[in-house]
Amino acid sequence: MTADEIRKWNLKIHSRFWYVYDDPKHDSWKSSAKPFLADPDNYKIMDDCDGLASTTAEIFFTLGVQKIWRVLTSMEGGPQIDHMVAMVEDDTGQRWIVGDTGTNLPCKLQNYDGRMFMFNKINDGVNWRPHP
Repeated sequence: MTADEIRKWNLKIHSRFWYVYDDPKHDSWKSSAKPFLADPDNYKIMDDCDGLASTTAEIFFTLGVQKIWRVLTSMEGGPQIDHMVAMVEDDTGQRWIVGDTGTNLPCKLQNYDGRMFMFNKINDGVNWRPHP
């Protein structure tokens, strides 16, 4: 997938996203990719950062992107995990932060200012790895 296609899809996903706080006792990290892809012009993604990251990662996977991760970060580079984003790799090998509630624009990995702690490949289930 090209960088322009990544931008287009990230913007389309964001255009249907409404931030809703999860109940802290029942945070589910669910994906809304299937209902979104079934009706992308009308389905509302109502979730928080982990729901947007999970949804975005699954959508890009469904669209054929091979290298996709969910990443646990700190939103402003702080000392603890408080945010989740998705990361995809385009056809040239450039990695992009997508599915970020902080912005509707993809960000080149080298320009991302959040501190990364753990990552999870789309097919890893609940297996998280420390960020190198």
